[in-house]
Amino acid sequence: ITYFLSIRKNNDSHLRGTYANLLAKLIQTTFHLLTLSSLLNSFNNYFINQCFIFTN
Repeated sequence: ITYFLSIRKNNDSHLRGTYANLLAKLIQTTFHLLTLSSLLNSFNNYFINQCFIFTN
């Protein structure tokens, strides 16, 4: 993160563009991971509930 912040302060437009692209990709990847985690939690909860129903 500190490295990215130092790039952002640089006056080189190519480096600023690279920084913007990397930051956008980081945000996108974080969003995808959070979405995947949420879906896995939903599946696990459904599976556990189904197992509980069959055992009772």
